[in-house]
Amino acid sequence: MSAPWWTQAGAPAALAADDRVALLANVDRLAANGLLVKYDEGSEVVYAIEPSRHPVASYYRNTIVHHFLDKAILELALCKAEDSASELREAAFWEETDRLRELFKFEFYYPPREEFRAGLDAELARIDPRWRERLSGDRQDARRLTQRLQPFIGHAALLTFVEAYSVVIDLLARLGPGETLEQKRCVELALKEGRQAYLLRRISSEASIGRILFENGYRLAANLGLAGESTTESLAGRRELLRELRTLSHRMERLRVEALAHAEEVMGTTA
Repeated sequence: MSAPWWTQAGAPAALAADDRVALLANVDRLAANGLLVKYDEGSEVVYAIEPSRHPVASYYRNTIVHHFLDKAILELALCKAEDSASELREAAFWEETDRLRELFKFEFYYPPREEFRAGLDAELARIDPRWRERLSGDRQDARRLTQRLQPFIGHAALLTFVEAYSVVIDLLARLGPGETLEQKRCVELALKEGRQAYLLRRISSEASIGRILFENGYRLAANLGLAGESTTESLAGRRELLRELRTLSHRMERLRVEALAHAEEVMGTTA
């Protein structure tokens, strides 16, 4: 069986070409293949992933998302650090980068911690050589530093993991003292609860509903000592982790809205 056309020789070059006609022709082929749906009855042509093909699309998404991981972590960590006192912001920033690395440790491979930090430092220095000074300046300086990372992509790169993990941790947080929810059963329930959450718009996309995602969410809980038999301490830890994930989701939504506003501004100036 041959590989899908978009992975065959020549396709990447066509997709990368600075040719809108060629690009749209390739996107139309994705629609004809059934991976995308195309809506052209409004004022703009809109493409979206066909709902039943999200698992297929997520496979290809996950093969490239790691290229955007450092930038996504920088955006989210800087955004959180803005809320700290000026003299504490850099410490808060590095603490959050470590925490995000920990949360997504079962999704991505990282270099050793010092090498990982050096890479983030180098990326920020490329964007603004005076980033430490600006981060520790007044609130407006810190906000301007974050804005230098536009267009934001953290929500696009990481939201599916946050939403999926939230479904799993919520199931674990509902247990009573002494109760246990093994991984296999937890994943089975998460597939049902995830679908319900999507229909209720508590999660944003069907891309967040997946067996591997839920398995990794459970692995995260186990790694943090929050799986197994429920105790007063583990239940409190699960509720705290769920709160953290939901707060992170809200931060991503804030950045998503800012990214859209930035895009509209750019389009307005180039129209």
